[in-house]
Formats: sequence, structure tokens, C-alpha cells
Amino acid sequence: MPERKKVTKAIAISRVSSKEQEEGYSIAAQKRRIQEYCTRRGLELIKVFELVESSTVGNRTQFMEAIRYAKDHKEIIAVITDKVDRLQRGFKESALLNDLVEKEKIELHFHMENCVIHKYSTSNEKLIWNMNVVMAQSFVDSLRDNVNRSIEQKLLGGEWISTAPVGYLHVKGGRRQGTIIIDQERVPFIKRLFEEYATGAYTIPQMLAKTREWELTNSRGNQGYLCRSHIHSILTNPFYYGVMHYRKGKKLYPHIYQPIISKDLFDDCTAVLKGWNKKPFKWGEKDYIFRGIITCAVTGRLVSSETKKRKRADGSDYEITYLGAWSPENPNKKVFVNEEILLKEVEQIFKSMYLEP
Repeated sequence: MPERKKVTKAIAISRVSSKEQEEGYSIAAQKRRIQEYCTRRGLELIKVFELVESSTVGNRTQFMEAIRYAKDHKEIIAVITDKVDRLQRGFKESALLNDLVEKEKIELHFHMENCVIHKYSTSNEKLIWNMNVVMAQSFVDSLRDNVNRSIEQKLLGGEWISTAPVGYLHVKGGRRQGTIIIDQERVPFIKRLFEEYATGAYTIPQMLAKTREWELTNSRGNQGYLCRSHIHSILTNPFYYGVMHYRKGKKLYPHIYQPIISKDLFDDCTAVLKGWNKKPFKWGEKDYIFRGIITCAVTGRLVSSETKKRKRADGSDYEITYLGAWSPENPNKKVFVNEEILLKEVEQIFKSMYLEP
């Protein structure tokens, strides 16, 4: 059996999940225990990595930096953590770590579990590692379940669990953590936004321009003017008429806060939004006069428009726009009519229209 490489140098990885934990004693305690471990084992601690990041969310950039440092070292490095869950809380990192162990780039040392994983570790030693990863993953899953149950309970009780939308404000006080009230400064403009958009006379960009004329600002962040996505979010948020959905879910929960608009007004705005999304044609670069307006009497399909370039006798270019329809004699045959001919007919119709004094 090949001999295990001798390890003389080590790096320490101590981790907390948030700034709040970092400000306590957690990292300091981990570092102290790892230093004592290195002294007992005769290992030279050459670098300490202090990670303030979640082990389950994001790309774990700080973790990857520590692993790259160990991998790029000329000698095999002992990667020491206080516990397995300080290194990982799931199996997504196991493949990477196991690959480096097999290549004898690193060894894994877990102080509290008294477990060392190297290339020649027994199946029982690897089982201890994997079992501790399973328990760490189970702990995370259990926390997630508790959070989800808490969220569901709050929603069923009519309480909102996220940031209040524009037109409402969070307030603190009393025995409860806080509540949501009407923002008296902004609520008139929110009502007006719904009322004017429901007429169908304005697009979202036009409503955006109106909110800037009204000087309607966001109630969060830098409290600057609203953007286009804000307008769309407001017009599609049922919170304003008395119900709420969480994470774009289909299920709606009645809330306990004062509504700003009626459901009928909200439905009117929804109908207008859907109407704008149902264009019967695709706009091109050229804005043709009859585009999307007239249909072929033979087939009932929309008449198309296209422009052709022609040359005059003197060599100069000019353009003619043709309307494409289908022949009465052969509905499968497309025919083209000069747009100018149709314009003259429409002009005669308009001339025949007048109002009595």
C-alpha cells in the first residue's frame, strides 16, 4: 500500500453566516481551537481564512478563494475547520473537495469530530465525514421548514412579511414588531395612477412621465423617482385592493391593512395591460399608414404593406408603397395595389363626411 504524504503546513477556515455572528466571539473561538489543534499535531499554520458568508446561498466566493490557495500550494496542505458544518452544509462542495483529496493536494481536518480525510482514508472515516454533512444539511432543511411555516402562518393571519409597496409605510411600536399604514403623502398619487391608467388612454411610459410631473418618489432606498418597472409592479400588485401574494405565487391571502383602491379599478387596469399586449401585428421600422387597420375582403386577413424602390428615367431613386391582398378570382394569389390609389379613395370618403351647422 502506498505511503500517505507527510503534511507539515496547514490553513485554517473559520466561518460565520452573517455580520451579526462575526461581531460576536464565534470566529475568535474557532481560530483559538484550530491553533491549539495545530500545536498538538505539529502543523505550521501558514494562513487563516475568516469567512463571513452563507454556506447554502450564493457562489461562496470566500470559500473558493481559500480552496484555490490550498490547491495552488506546492506542498500538500491540511485544510482545518472547527467542525464539518463550518466548511460545508451540503454535498455540493463534496465533489470538489474529494477530488483534491484524491490528488493529494489537500487533507481535510475536522477538529470537533476528530476526523481526518486523506487519500487513503478508510470507508469508515469517509462515512463519518458524510454523516456529518448529512446532519449539517438536515439542520439547514429544518430551519428552512420552520421559516416557511412561520411565513405561511403570518400570511394566513393577514400579515405582510416583506417590504410595504409604494403608498404604504412600515411603522414600529407596541408589543408587535410593527405594522403597515397608509402613506398619506403618496396615496393620492397611487390612486390617480390607477384611475388614469384604467381609462386606457395612456401607456406605462406615459404614466411614468405623469408620476414625475406629480413628483411621486419611492418610499425606500434613495427615495428617487419611480422607474418603468415600478409602475408595472404597482399596477399588477393586488395588495392595493386588499389581498397579497408571496413570491409571485398564485395563492392570494386577504391582508389586514387598509386598501387604497377597489378590486373593480384593479381589474380595469389589468384589462388595459392585457389589451396592450395583444397587438395583431408586429411593428417594423417604417410606420405604414394602413398597417393593422384594414383587412382583405376575400380572405379576412390583414392587408400587408411594403415599400419598393424604383428608378426614374434620369437615374434617381424613388419609393412606392404597395398594399398586399388576395385576388377575388384566386384567393391563393396575392395582388398588390399602390397605396396612393387607396389614399385617394379614402380622401373622397372623408370629403363626403360633414356636420350640419
